[in-house]
Amino acid sequence: MALEINLLPEKERRDFTTLFLILIILVFLTVLGSMMYVFIGSLNAKNAELEQQIVANQQMLSERTAQQTIGEAGTTAELQHSIHVLEQHMVPVTPVLDSLVSLLPERGFFLDLRYERYGQLELKVQFDQLAEVAYYQKQLQTSPIVLAASLAAIHTTEISLDEEEGEQNPLPRYQGDFTIQLDMKQIQEETSEHS
Repeated sequence: MALEINLLPEKERRDFTTLFLILIILVFLTVLGSMMYVFIGSLNAKNAELEQQIVANQQMLSERTAQQTIGEAGTTAELQHSIHVLEQHMVPVTPVLDSLVSLLPERGFFLDLRYERYGQLELKVQFDQLAEVAYYQKQLQTSPIVLAASLAAIHTTEISLDEEEGEQNPLPRYQGDFTIQLDMKQIQEETSEHS
């Protein structure tokens, strides 16, 4: 067997770990720099887009403000017109109620009064006798401030007297539901004469 003897000194192996570590750091810094460059570019693009939106919003705001100023002038004119129309259609309530109450029989009572629309009243009245309902309707139809009066319904309710008085018979009460169309011209003439 032959022996080999190497008398030459061994070559030192180069340490590649430092070189490898430096190479990894350079690659990492290059990737990080590229990402920062892309990120900053996208931020600049978003910033430019937001500035454009701000300018567009400011223009829209100025246009709307101008339109609103013009619209407010129109709205004011519309409100004044509406007020004028409503003032023409105002119904003086006191003379109307005085007239309607004066037509009631002695034991007639208002239960409900509603002003539905221009010159139309819904009226609920309680009476002691059924004949009083017909009498009141006739009085309404002949009234100068009423254009039309119709009886929509008649309801009967029974009211019993106190048991202490000894009577067990309940007393009927009649409720008439009337629809009345007022003569607005006549009412306005009468109120202007009394003023």
